[in-house]
Amino acid sequence: ILFETVKNGQTTMPELANKIANVTSIAANSGVSFVELSAAIAAITSTGLPTSETITSLKQVISNIIKPTSQAADMAEKLGIGFSAEALRAEGLKGVLDNVKEATGGNTTQMTKLFGSVEALNGVMALTGEGAEKFTSTLKEMEEFSGSLSTAYGKMADDIKNKLQTL
Repeated sequence: ILFETVKNGQTTMPELANKIANVTSIAANSGVSFVELSAAIAAITSTGLPTSETITSLKQVISNIIKPTSQAADMAEKLGIGFSAEALRAEGLKGVLDNVKEATGGNTTQMTKLFGSVEALNGVMALTGEGAEKFTSTLKEMEEFSGSLSTAYGKMADDIKNKLQTL
């Protein structure tokens, strides 16, 4: 997954190794899968945002969704958007952001009220705007890759078990 992140984004393995831990805990505890997080990193960095800023941005996006300000919570309720850890678990980061984009029509003023910090807004704008297609394609590619890897591992494990039994 990390190799796919590097391949699809504008980052390096050392940059990811140094920074990714800053967002993995909050992502995992909020129901954002590692695959989805990695696809988001690839998509945002592909728009030119440096890796360290991308990680900070994603941390702020997730934080703003799971603990919105009262203004953001009111706006989300008016727009009919789920803004919580439960929404992230149920719909995933991409699903929540797709809902935001659809409900706001991409209106920057409304998105600013939902995601108060500049850091979060950078990520949201990248994932719903310029990097949206990259987010979708990378996520799909990574999910297929993860499924293929799991299948291959299962076959390898079965093969080793059979050879051990034969021996």
